[in-house]
Amino acid sequence: MATISTTLTRRYGVILVAAAALALAGCAGGGEQPTAVNTADGVDTDAFAIVVGDCLNDSGVGEVDTVPTIECDKPHESEVFASVQIPDGDFPDEATITAQANADCTANFATFTGIEAADSKYSIGYYFPTEESWAEGDREILCYLFDETGPITGSVEGSAE
Repeated sequence: MATISTTLTRRYGVILVAAAALALAGCAGGGEQPTAVNTADGVDTDAFAIVVGDCLNDSGVGEVDTVPTIECDKPHESEVFASVQIPDGDFPDEATITAQANADCTANFATFTGIEAADSKYSIGYYFPTEESWAEGDREILCYLFDETGPITGSVEGSAE
């Protein structure tokens, strides 16, 4: 059974949620150009340049400006499986963001993996806007999956795991 874990990250906050617990995550937008710097753990990629299908080596803790992306055929910590938008308006409180991220990420999980989140061995986490990135127009929740037992090798898309 999959759990939704909690983590804070990406200059847009990130949180993972455990089964009954909730998780938060964030991202920030801006006019900066994406940067890419090679590291042993992948390529440091601007947090706003991450897209569905990217594989990441990110601990998922705290706010981030860059996230190490890596080819999915190499061992990695997580894979982005959905992008959803928060409606415009005032910056929502943490409970509102968490509720939407939990619901939307769980709802989109099976479309990417081929199996319902509750039946999967993977857990769900997400990035979400910070108050600062919200003021710059960031409304994206970026959903990712990870394996609590260790690295993933290969894409999970369509794996039904």
